[in-house]
Amino acid sequence: MKALIYFIINYDYFTVKLWKLTMKSLIKYSNLTNVDILVITNKTFYKPILRLTEKSDIKIHMILHDCPDNTLLDSRLRRLEIFDVYNITKYDVVMHMDYDCIVQKCIWENIFKKYISQMQDNKIYSYTEEKNNKSSYNKLFYSFQSYSHKEIRKFQKNNANTFSSGVFMFKPSKKMNRVFKDMYNFIISNLDIRHFYEQSGMNVYAHDKMLVDTELLSNIIVSRNIKPNKHGNPKLHDYDIDIRNVIVHFCGIGFVKEKEDRMREYYRLVRKINPCLN
Repeated sequence: MKALIYFIINYDYFTVKLWKLTMKSLIKYSNLTNVDILVITNKTFYKPILRLTEKSDIKIHMILHDCPDNTLLDSRLRRLEIFDVYNITKYDVVMHMDYDCIVQKCIWENIFKKYISQMQDNKIYSYTEEKNNKSSYNKLFYSFQSYSHKEIRKFQKNNANTFSSGVFMFKPSKKMNRVFKDMYNFIISNLDIRHFYEQSGMNVYAHDKMLVDTELLSNIIVSRNIKPNKHGNPKLHDYDIDIRNVIVHFCGIGFVKEKEDRMREYYRLVRKINPCLN
């Protein structure tokens, strides 16, 4: 079995700094013998990332893929173009990971190897930040804010939770290739609607067709929302680290300095509590 983890880094320099932290934790805690790493970036960040990869003991593949317009939405939409820019069909399972994550257990043993037999070839596997929360469906982060009560009841009945587009995995099947293309076109065709980058459109499209499973990776991938310090980011302690989690996603747009500080602090505690690969 072979797996791929891919990253999109093509918007600003802080993403490179955060990705460096993500990679440090991934390399420390994961056996990557059967896992390839791919970075999709642009001309601006290619050399800085290349310098970092040359210092690594693992092979990191890189692809130049410039955005048509240098906006955050363009950058984030690149995750849905993966079938067009790289031959991912040679892998058994593929994961997209945002650049602002800390990995604290072995991804190969605790995600890929453990769950691939349970995955369907027409499903996206992600995690929810607000499980079965009725009020979350019409939030800007997960919708175009136009769901009816009837639609929300249907989603809840089918356990179709809202999900994050920061970390998700799938089998690179022909069906999923079609899903990604259709989802991309759906988002582009709805750009006149108020949205939260690509994540709103991904949720709306996936909910309509019941494409996302948030149960398989429940408690395996979790999020920590970063806010400006003036609103309170209390000091982290040992008990803030839940060793059942494999990936911790430090979500939230902006607040990049606070995010970097928080990730560093969290990673320091993880190394203290869990010094070895497991």
